[in-house]
Amino acid sequence: MPNVLDGLNITNAMETPMKACIALLGLSLVIPLGGCTQVLKTPDQVSAQQQSLTGSWSLQQANKLGTLPTESVTLILRNAATGDNSKLSVSGHAGVNHFVGNAIIDLTQQRMQIRQIASTRQAGPEPLMQFEKDYLNQLEAVVTYKLMDDRLELNTLHGDTLDFSRQPK
Repeated sequence: MPNVLDGLNITNAMETPMKACIALLGLSLVIPLGGCTQVLKTPDQVSAQQQSLTGSWSLQQANKLGTLPTESVTLILRNAATGDNSKLSVSGHAGVNHFVGNAIIDLTQQRMQIRQIASTRQAGPEPLMQFEKDYLNQLEAVVTYKLMDDRLELNTLHGDTLDFSRQPK
């Protein structure tokens, strides 16, 4: 039975490797390369980037949340106990209550999804409670991130931005 490579019949076993190489070379010259210029990161680079994401972050600005509360609003990212480089545990303080959740990250595409957020149920002044509700909703809408030294920018599906600075250790 002849081998088939992308519509080319290869019948001679001795010719198979040569014809396969020629066919693949021809195909590679035809396939458009647009959008394929991203440099793949080594596992060490990915691990270093994940390590730089972990830590305590303090909210500095949020374009749709209005005035930040005087209480510290934080986001803490830690490596998940699973050992999976694509998962982080999330916690922090939202102004009145503490929260926990999980994050799925794609380090090469700088994508992040925060989900399963749960928080304590302490009551506070209405404006602060509204801020907290909006902050947690924005965290759950995060789709991408940018890491710039000691700054972390989270961008939501709706075009909102949350800017954090790294808290000193």
